[in-house]
Amino acid sequence: MVRGSGRISMNRFPPSLAGPMVPPFMSRRVPRHPFDIVLCEGAFPRVKPGAHTTEESAFNAALLKRAQILTPSSEDHSALLGFVTKIQSILDNIIISPGKTEVSIEEVRVVGSFKKATIMKGHTVADIVVIFKTLPTKESVVALSQRIIADFRENYPTGLQIADDVLMAPDSTGFDVISTQGTVRILISTISTNLKKLTSGLHLDSNAMKLHMGAIRHSRWFDDNASHSSNKMLVRLLKDLRNRFTGLNCLNPWMIDLLAHRSLLTNKQTLPIQIAYRRVIQLLAGGLFLPGSAGIIDPCETGNVRIQTLLTLEQQDLLCMTAQHLVRVMAHGGFIAVLNGNDNILKLKSINGIIFGDLQKAYVKQEGMVEEVDSTGAESEEVAMESA
Repeated sequence: MVRGSGRISMNRFPPSLAGPMVPPFMSRRVPRHPFDIVLCEGAFPRVKPGAHTTEESAFNAALLKRAQILTPSSEDHSALLGFVTKIQSILDNIIISPGKTEVSIEEVRVVGSFKKATIMKGHTVADIVVIFKTLPTKESVVALSQRIIADFRENYPTGLQIADDVLMAPDSTGFDVISTQGTVRILISTISTNLKKLTSGLHLDSNAMKLHMGAIRHSRWFDDNASHSSNKMLVRLLKDLRNRFTGLNCLNPWMIDLLAHRSLLTNKQTLPIQIAYRRVIQLLAGGLFLPGSAGIIDPCETGNVRIQTLLTLEQQDLLCMTAQHLVRVMAHGGFIAVLNGNDNILKLKSINGIIFGDLQKAYVKQEGMVEEVDSTGAESEEVAMESA
């Protein structure tokens, strides 16, 4: 005898409180990380360990020699440091006694490659961010430049010579003070409470102000996390690599800083320079900066911004394709060609008897198609201003 209704429900389970089932292929996409041989090297033992050790030693020696060539001489560095110190002293005096100048300065910070000690030989440019208390206008920037020139000639009448006029940026968000011993690039910003008060056409561009403030965060992060001498050496080597290959030109200095830091460390241990250098190229070739990749999250921005979102799809594809060809060349003993070559290497069809197949573009931009690029927290002052 069964108690209750004699009608039997065909549904053996109670109705689900959740929404409808979503097929696996429609589930939320999870960013992936490209294959990284450094993390699983034990699973791929060398066939000829002795030969590999000899090649690694030669590669390491070649990198150290190249890094020495790229490093400015102590005389050049001292000369630029002296010029920067003089300009900083003048700006500090303006903070204390602005005089009749319309400018009221809150703070002065040295940023960029000079601050990080990753400046390249032949690129004697130092960046200084000047933060205004007042709303920045083109007139106030011109007044500041004239005050710097006048005070410099008054305080340092002999010795170092500077140009009569500064080189103003096209949008007046900065200017260059040029001397015989180098260039100091003044980048203008303002305090955070003023950013929402900026009026287009009357004041300087707010996006440029934010980028210059971002440069301060970048320099602070570098000092705290990436000031190791090996990291600075790797940054110089990667900048040199970028300058020689067109497909890598999209990498700005901040991306290179993060790439070097990411590739040099594993389990909080510093890798040899030749392994870290190769690892950077391997990660780029594996799609580190392609859509759907975990990439590298910008540590100085909120909202988990991945730095590859600053690149167009075309740039991401060309970057990956260039790195893939460099990996093939290096895998067959061509590291010297990579260290000293240029785009002509990409035309190689074979090396040491190994024939290379042609690499094809995976992305072709359609006519009339506009790509969306995330510009928030994008390229710091080093992108628009720094060429090395």
